[in-house]
Amino acid sequence: MFYILRGAISMRYRCGDAERVVRFTAGEMLTVPKGIEHCPVADDGTEILIFERETVVNTGAVVDEVFTNRAVRI
Repeated sequence: MFYILRGAISMRYRCGDAERVVRFTAGEMLTVPKGIEHCPVADDGTEILIFERETVVNTGAVVDEVFTNRAVRI
């Protein structure tokens, strides 16, 4: 789940061969259904809040010592 605090993002979605881009601005919230490939592209200065489960790997299939090693609680 993404909440746009300031600025705007263009969310690129791909499902099979179909691709589309949807623009979101400050104050809007969006969710991406499980299994849908997506790529958020933020304008300069954009601030977003991302909510996701602790078990979500946000790097796709890439395993990285820094980003996929452990969950961080805030």
